[in-house]
Amino acid sequence: MRLRSALAVMIATASSLFAAGCGDSNTTPAVVVPAGATATPASTATPAATATPTPTPGSPSPLTVNASTLSFTTAGTAQSFNASETGYAGVISATSTAPNSCSGIATFTASAGGPTATINVTSVAAGQCQVVVHDTNGQTAAVTVYVTTTSGTVN
Repeated sequence: MRLRSALAVMIATASSLFAAGCGDSNTTPAVVVPAGATATPASTATPAATATPTPTPGSPSPLTVNASTLSFTTAGTAQSFNASETGYAGVISATSTAPNSCSGIATFTASAGGPTATINVTSVAAGQCQVVVHDTNGQTAAVTVYVTTTSGTVN
């Protein structure tokens, strides 16, 4: 009976302290433990650290050109094509090397910034060559240039 009344006092005290808020919201409510009894606190969970994933860059978008060929029928005319790569802000450059060099056949702009660069090509003389565009990711795309000229005399 004595244990029952001590327990009733303890519950009543705890209830009134909890209801009163113990003074401020940052204070843990007091619990009265009868003499001779041992209070065992409940275990509190310790939050586990969670790793924040570090984004890894994906592979770059493909470097594309909007024309596979340019055809000229006279020397001294100009045409252009676009090279583009979605999300790319680096330099897009154009080159032409052997065995498909444009030397003596056509001239072209050398470089421009992405994501879209316009490459201007001007015909010089009859022949066939390739303009190859490059990005700094090592990607390439090629445009074949055909220059045909007709010459002759009419009597």
